[in-house]
Amino acid sequence: MERAFITSSQKEARQLWYNAAWSSLLVLVLWLVHGAQELMSYSFTQHAGIFPRTVSGLLGIITSPFIHSDWEHLAANSLSIWVLTWLMLTAYRKVAPEAMLWFWILSGVWTWCLGRPSYHIGASGVVYAQLSFILFSGIWRKDSSSMALTLLVVVMYGGFIWGILPLMKSQMSWEAHLSGFLAGLILSWHFREKNAPAKYVWPEEHYDTEYWLLPQEQNFMQNFENEPLAPSEIASPDPLAAPLNAQPVIPPPVIVIRYIYVPSSPQRNGSEQ
Repeated sequence: MERAFITSSQKEARQLWYNAAWSSLLVLVLWLVHGAQELMSYSFTQHAGIFPRTVSGLLGIITSPFIHSDWEHLAANSLSIWVLTWLMLTAYRKVAPEAMLWFWILSGVWTWCLGRPSYHIGASGVVYAQLSFILFSGIWRKDSSSMALTLLVVVMYGGFIWGILPLMKSQMSWEAHLSGFLAGLILSWHFREKNAPAKYVWPEEHYDTEYWLLPQEQNFMQNFENEPLAPSEIASPDPLAAPLNAQPVIPPPVIVIRYIYVPSSPQRNGSEQ
């Protein structure tokens, strides 16, 4: 029977599909709830929304992210929910489920405490918590992947900061946005050490340190002096090497023969008369 071996790249690809499936499931639930509301021609706002500082509004802490005023409101939150949930499950896999649960609870609780006396609905508080978490995780962790996600969030959602300020009189719940933003900020600090990549530790250099000042395990000279060599570690003598007590060999003198040429004089070469 053959066994199928899954490589690390295949596992990562499968995990990416799982993350996309979970993100899609969350968005699907939001659409099903709003679809049921439209089919029933009945608004869930008064029963499932957050009405601050009232007992009846406490239920909305859990249920309000599922409720949206219209299809446009739902579509605006759906894309952000899908993208940010996928990013969190991919980059912060070990802490994402717990962090998402706290996003849901804290943003709702603080909206219930700080909100204006009206019904607050929608998943925008959770969206702002996800944005804030990814944004500040890159600042706290300082690793390349987290910082890249921080830059991506700034580029894609740079204008989201205006949503936490009460600058315009509108039906937008800036209290929910601010609550989610603070929740993401606090949780990014809380989870900064979890699921973080291992940091590279540079080896210590002792080039300028005397050998007797090094630690025991790094002192080669001390270890060499204290620990005798095993017989197997002793090198055998070279048969071609000269013995230690051999007399130096003196080379024989070199005989050099020099020839000197002396030309004959003109008188010896001339004839006698």
